[in-house]
Amino acid sequence: KPSDLKETFDMGLHLPADHPEVLAEKPLRGSNRHPDIAGWEPLMEQHYLDMQALAQTLLRAMTLALGIERDFFDRRFKEPVSVLRLIHYPPRHTASSDEQQGAGAHTDYGCITLLYQDSAGGLQVRNVQGQWIDAPPIEGTFVVNLGDMMARWSNDRYRSTPHRVISPLGVDRYSMPFFAEPHPDTRIECLPGCQDAGHPPKYPVTTCAEFLLSRFADTYAYRREPQAS
Repeated sequence: KPSDLKETFDMGLHLPADHPEVLAEKPLRGSNRHPDIAGWEPLMEQHYLDMQALAQTLLRAMTLALGIERDFFDRRFKEPVSVLRLIHYPPRHTASSDEQQGAGAHTDYGCITLLYQDSAGGLQVRNVQGQWIDAPPIEGTFVVNLGDMMARWSNDRYRSTPHRVISPLGVDRYSMPFFAEPHPDTRIECLPGCQDAGHPPKYPVTTCAEFLLSRFADTYAYRREPQAS
């Protein structure tokens, strides 16, 4: 299928070049590289921290339903690999074919996603009946999606939300998703309260980094291992 009709700027938690995990060349770790635009870097770095704090507030509330310690996620989100993404979707008429969408159907990889979208519209989510429904912009709000990592932690009690973007006609669309993901060494395994004799764990134990890297390999062709001839 055609690639997504969009362009993005991604940033993560800024770690200095002398941070032990950067010196060890651990994946998903490093310094942000910002464009040379006056005021950009301090604004975006602070916005990243604000979004991380908001995500952890929501995760803290979810601990009540999951029956785990109130600080369970706080302890696992120290120096996280959360990602703030700025996305520009060009108008639909610039697509290379009728099949090219702004973003094809997918689920997010992490725990929760907080999405700020402009007024252009185009976001759709798939409901439990398998129908695609619009998620219209509501001023002053975020759309909250559940991700694959939370599905694994909760043994599918909380399922990740399939969604897509249909590029709007005649206008550019901008959105700012924040993907909340824990420290890369965090073990992702079925929570005690989400399993019993009738509901054994569905997923093998993994780590945040292992899971994300496997998903990146599935998604981005340049990350796939070359096949032996």
